[in-house]
Amino acid sequence: MPRLSSVFLPFILVALVATACGDSDADAVTEDGAKLVDNDEPAETDPESTDPAEDTSADPGAKPTVEIPEGDAPTELVIDDLIEGTGAEAVAGQTVEVHYVGVLFDDGTEFDASWNRGQTFDFKLGQGQVIQGWDQGFEGMKVGGRRRLIIPSDLAYGPAGSDTIGPDATLVFVVDLVSVTAPPPSADPADEPELTYPDPVPTELVIEDLVEGEGDRSAQPDDTLIVNYVGGAMSTQEVVDSSWQRGEALRINLKEIIPGWAQGVVGMKPGGRRMLVIPPELAYGAEGLPEYIAPDETLVFIVELIEIS
Repeated sequence: MPRLSSVFLPFILVALVATACGDSDADAVTEDGAKLVDNDEPAETDPESTDPAEDTSADPGAKPTVEIPEGDAPTELVIDDLIEGTGAEAVAGQTVEVHYVGVLFDDGTEFDASWNRGQTFDFKLGQGQVIQGWDQGFEGMKVGGRRRLIIPSDLAYGPAGSDTIGPDATLVFVVDLVSVTAPPPSADPADEPELTYPDPVPTELVIEDLVEGEGDRSAQPDDTLIVNYVGGAMSTQEVVDSSWQRGEALRINLKEIIPGWAQGVVGMKPGGRRMLVIPPELAYGAEGLPEYIAPDETLVFIVELIEIS
């Protein structure tokens, strides 16, 4: 399964982006080389251009069966509501938590499904973190709802395709909206701490508490956290990513991040600040992240825990 990482999206995120969530023009890249799209003008929807929605399973608790409508592939985004949600509405800027299954329109081949992993996927809606068909297709959906999205190639992978999706492929998804969450708090770039780089370079994970947090609860491996952080590369001693510079804290699930973070922030309490020195085998390894992170790079972070949610 591809892994999300970007100079504009946090480097620490490494999991839960489907092969469907990429294209050729954005700054974010997935592990298999596909790139996440920028968000352009919305496409019009045409729900009457496909067969009725009853062809798709409507059991909200189970992985659906995706039926492909007859006829030619649509040239515009098609949105079919299979189950009307009754909860909060998804709007741009919110973090949305979803379950999904995706198949190829041409032959129904399944290329990815969160249900297979038993784990939902979350992303910030309308921010170009996923393909345009998703950014547009989830707008207005309510929690508890299920939708079928038929996404033409120009709103998905385009002529480049990906390792698992051919060029100019139309994609069909059935998606469940599990939850929506308000944007995390803003961050002031002036508050960003200065990184220091140890000498000699450690070969194992280093965890150093700079400020002790407070409270009865500490971060555990299954938690979702709201954090601020700044990270730098040991080889260049330059900052490569910073939530402070983006002006917004980050909401993360500890199952979805690089191992050095997943191990390094466990035990932190809100208000705490911790330095992590992460060897390459717990970050991006021998391959690195082309254009951004060198092969066998050791990374240094300062992490501030705002909230355990």
